[in-house]
Amino acid sequence: MWINGKLAWGTLDGLRHLENLRIVDGPRKISAADACNPGNSDDTYRATCGTLNQFIALGPLKVDVYEPLWQYLQSLGYSRSGEHRNLFLFPYDWRRSNFDTAADLDAFIKSRPELAGKEIDILAHSMGGLVSLIYATQYDAPSDPDGKCDFPRNCRVKTVITMGTPFWGSVTAVATPFLGWGRASRWLIGGTDTIIRTLMSWPSLYELLPTYENCCVSTDGPRPRSLNLLDPADFSALPLDLARHDISTEHVTDALKATAELRKIVEGGFPKHIRNATTCTGLPPEGFFIVAGDRNGTRQSVTIGAGKMLYVERRGDGTVTLRSATFGNPGGGFLSFMPHMSIFNDENAQAKLETILFRCEMGFNDFNGNVPTVEVGRQLGVSARIPIEFVSVELVEDNSVPDGFAAAGILSLAAPDDAVAPLALLSVKLNGAEIKRTEISSTSRRLDGSMTRFEYAVGSIKIEGEGRVDVELTFGNSGPTATDHITLLAKP
Repeated sequence: MWINGKLAWGTLDGLRHLENLRIVDGPRKISAADACNPGNSDDTYRATCGTLNQFIALGPLKVDVYEPLWQYLQSLGYSRSGEHRNLFLFPYDWRRSNFDTAADLDAFIKSRPELAGKEIDILAHSMGGLVSLIYATQYDAPSDPDGKCDFPRNCRVKTVITMGTPFWGSVTAVATPFLGWGRASRWLIGGTDTIIRTLMSWPSLYELLPTYENCCVSTDGPRPRSLNLLDPADFSALPLDLARHDISTEHVTDALKATAELRKIVEGGFPKHIRNATTCTGLPPEGFFIVAGDRNGTRQSVTIGAGKMLYVERRGDGTVTLRSATFGNPGGGFLSFMPHMSIFNDENAQAKLETILFRCEMGFNDFNGNVPTVEVGRQLGVSARIPIEFVSVELVEDNSVPDGFAAAGILSLAAPDDAVAPLALLSVKLNGAEIKRTEISSTSRRLDGSMTRFEYAVGSIKIEGEGRVDVELTFGNSGPTATDHITLLAKP
């Protein structure tokens, strides 16, 4: 995050100067800070900047944050930049209210010509899931009283995947203003007062407060009583001393009202057009999926008394409890055993991401045993998924270069006249080790009766050595795929 042209978050200096992130007279509405370096106008940088890919701790010491997730998605066929961009990062100023951020997300989606008239999948981590919920409810849900969709004006979101989202809030939002991120962080920042003064100026922190039953108990009084932190009187039981930290009590009341509004949206859940999305023919309607952390000690409740706070831990990702991340239904989510900030680095969670994002292709090809399909773009209409007749690939010698080979492929299907040939991914391996991987376009098309044959070719593939050579031509993120192989013998 960049404030006044300077990097304010993403390095150790961000902790040293945490108060630079304070909202004066907060919590209140502010304009969003820059998510990218305002001095860098490079298109490639602008297409991929803004998220915390790595946290620079000390000089060369870097801690990966989101970069492994981007790399995994790219391995599935997604692209963050270029002509075939289909992965859009939405960085935002996480200090602001989630309602403001949801409005920004709506503007972001509308501003991208590549997304015009298309369905959208949303993958949201942590608080981003709350942003997605507000967006889906207030900006993408049908405006028709009968709930009928009017695509593409609304009902564009077909899939939402949340990872470690605190739908019911998190006790961490109560603990962090006092504890920071550990003893070393408190020393580095300059003490608890600086942390309270900064964090309590953010509207977003109030929207993360825990609101589930028995999350918070006060023992100040004749008997213990459960607290509703969205009630300003109960909220004042937290030993924050807001006046001393220049936190506006009037703005705190407004922030608590916004949080109460958010909780009503949470109670309603994601709109029906997402929960009952009929995205995949032959599969049950479903468009909302949860990945939740487990097996990490996570603060679930807090007892407040005599100016002290005591915590009880239960299962979760270390920040968000399993119950909060799953709307109170732990059996309804896929599990990750990694901590909150790396919840998506769990191999099981990544496998679930793939099966969710490509559930139509995998369900159609793997389970129904029907003819495989491939998505084909159109010049005059929306893209369509069309059954294929066959795919093939052949590896032959290319005498124009020493040790050269060429690959020729065919995709045959009943395509409309304005069909745009899909890209293909070519992979060549020698004894199991990949030596070439490239995306190729169709070189020609011809009619064969009622079928259209798209032809693909790439030459000058240099293969040195001996053994088994495998070539694979894949259309789409999960097939169909054609393969061929030859055996190279040592030259006499």
